[in-house]
Amino acid sequence: MTLAMAIIATDRCTAEDIQGHLYRCDQRFQPPLSARLEIPAYARKIRHKAHTFEAWQGDALIGLVAAYMNEEDRTCHITSVSVVNEFCGQGIAGQLLDICLKHAAACRLCSASLEVCERSRAALHLYQKYGFHAVKSRDGTLWMERTDLAAWQAQPEVIKDGGTMKPRNFDEEFGDNDRKYAYDFDQNLRQYILRTLIPQIVPGNALEIGCFEGEFTKLLLNIFDDLTVIEASQELADRLRRATAGGVKVLCARIEDASPGTAFDNIFLVHTLEHFDDPVAGLARIRSFLSPGGRLFVVVPNAHAASRQIAVKMGLITHNAAVTEAEFRHGHRITYAFDTLERDARLAGLRIEARGGIFFKPLANFQFDMAMSSGLATPEYLEGCYQLGFQYPDLCASIFLVCSAG
Repeated sequence: MTLAMAIIATDRCTAEDIQGHLYRCDQRFQPPLSARLEIPAYARKIRHKAHTFEAWQGDALIGLVAAYMNEEDRTCHITSVSVVNEFCGQGIAGQLLDICLKHAAACRLCSASLEVCERSRAALHLYQKYGFHAVKSRDGTLWMERTDLAAWQAQPEVIKDGGTMKPRNFDEEFGDNDRKYAYDFDQNLRQYILRTLIPQIVPGNALEIGCFEGEFTKLLLNIFDDLTVIEASQELADRLRRATAGGVKVLCARIEDASPGTAFDNIFLVHTLEHFDDPVAGLARIRSFLSPGGRLFVVVPNAHAASRQIAVKMGLITHNAAVTEAEFRHGHRITYAFDTLERDARLAGLRIEARGGIFFKPLANFQFDMAMSSGLATPEYLEGCYQLGFQYPDLCASIFLVCSAG
């Protein structure tokens, strides 16, 4: 079977996805995985405790690398590497293993380990190619390690398309495709976001990462005289330069390549982290931009928003944290909840100073637009939803963390 397109993702799959995938790959393990452990329990353990690096075709999980990242002893243990039979030989396992090791390096881990059957020649060749060497052998199983993870470089933002590595087109991602991207409701939400974050802002300069059409940038200009923006889309960066007439320093770069040349007292990452192919590596990079005593404000769409949970019950999406095809085309790579957002912040070496939800959200964006235009959603109603968000943060439109460098 020819691989038309494999979507590469991190921590997107559910325990049920993992379980189904491992059953499909069961006989490829030596000995078969089901002969050694209970696959359903193992799938739940992976989802609860491990980072997953995934290849998808449509709704099918076709490749998986799962790894336990131990921050205390700075080690990474790769517990599973698997690709379904019809997609073997296309480099998927190597690509996922490569991303996993780069993720571990970005988390400042020092070594990686795994176990492999001595008779699995293809697997041994793959692991040796990626720098693993045998440390010990017992009952036909090799324990292999790689101890120089710091040498691993940052992973470029790519997807696999037709068997070739294709760079992401950030100019295409922000536009409308089969799903509208920007709504009138968004501007109200931006104001509520800033209203929530203002008490945590510290004196000094500011950096915004990802500006979209510059609406949140304009709000920040009311607060900061010294504002820098990093934007990956050349078109959006050019638009912002024209709109601000030199009032903002604009750098067009991916976060991995950006060199702002100064430290920042306030960094705003608002509805942008979910676009990163490797969020932990991105957060670790952003952490290096913080000044002593600086604050990083991370705001993301909430997987558990009431409107999203309703969509699950309606059968419109499969689960709360799903990333739909339309969302993926808009650049989304993960849908966060509090637990996964806090996990990635900690793995990046950040200290969480505050957390919360912003705006209780009973309706989808397009429904809010309809209700606002008809007068059903009055300013008083919107204010009520904002206030209710303090009581039910897990049901809000967005969730946030305020972080320091730790």
